[in-house]
Amino acid sequence: MKAITLIFAIVCSSALPVFGQLNALHNHLRAGDVLLKQQVEYVNPGSAGADRLWNFSKLKTVNDEYTLEYALPPLEGDSVYIMGGKRYLKENVKEDELIVGTEHNTMYYYRQTDDSLLQTGHENPSVVLNYTSPLAILRFPLNYGQSISSAYQSKGLYSGTMDIKTEGTVTTTADAYGKMLLPSGDTLDLVLRVKTLQTIFDVPKDGSNTAETGNAGKQLEIYRWYSKGYRYRQCGTI
Repeated sequence: MKAITLIFAIVCSSALPVFGQLNALHNHLRAGDVLLKQQVEYVNPGSAGADRLWNFSKLKTVNDEYTLEYALPPLEGDSVYIMGGKRYLKENVKEDELIVGTEHNTMYYYRQTDDSLLQTGHENPSVVLNYTSPLAILRFPLNYGQSISSAYQSKGLYSGTMDIKTEGTVTTTADAYGKMLLPSGDTLDLVLRVKTLQTIFDVPKDGSNTAETGNAGKQLEIYRWYSKGYRYRQCGTI
């Protein structure tokens, strides 16, 4: 069953300077933030375009509440961050440049630059995966109608023994804006929707090109809605 995840932050930022714009100052991840998430039944995210209305006022809850926590990676001694099996000298890392997001017993590893949010891998009791070419999640600033696309590669282990190798592309587009009605009865104006489409191909063990194998691969489609004035207030559908 498909589901939508609603995310409500316990913190908010000042109003965005330009309508519809995501930027590093207001939308970077920050260590110490805790988000309360709610999973509800799937509804069609609707079409792209301007002046849309997303009526999520009558959604049925699947999972009432769980958390997503952002934190700095653990320190080895007092000088080296450890994240995803890699070590980073603390003196060479900016504040909140490295972030670990934890939910459902999975740790997601992020690296933030001045203009990009990159995912470098994730880890849970079953899977350890690292992107040898980081996954570009967002590019800042991002306005309605803008799109970014990049290729990535990943490798890892399943159950500690089975090799995982994938590659593909990820495209992020600010494809719609409008108004959203929430289950609480609140109405959010100046909402920007961001669509992420990720293609995933398993890399053959013989090293052949995935395009030559006839493998259609898989697609992961995610929608996120961002409200002006809030760093995280959004909902996403997978």
